[in-house]
Amino acid sequence: MRLYLLFLSCMNLLGVAQSEKVITVPVVVHVTYNQAYENITEDQIRSQLEAINADFSRSNADFANIPSVLQNFLPASTSASNSR
Repeated sequence: MRLYLLFLSCMNLLGVAQSEKVITVPVVVHVTYNQAYENITEDQIRSQLEAINADFSRSNADFANIPSVLQNFLPASTSASNSR
């Protein structure tokens, strides 16, 4: 949650949070494990990145459940109550 709040704060300071601008952030994923059974697949990594993208683009199914502390980071024309 802290990382999410930090990201949103930075976006807000940059004026991005109040727009519909799409930002592409290069991502590198390092998977560390001791035993082979602890490893995860590339599909699992891709799935989690898709989930994060849905959260940040407000296109996820549970958009209405955004905590009130994060509501002020939404663009003025969007709110959890009118997302559907």
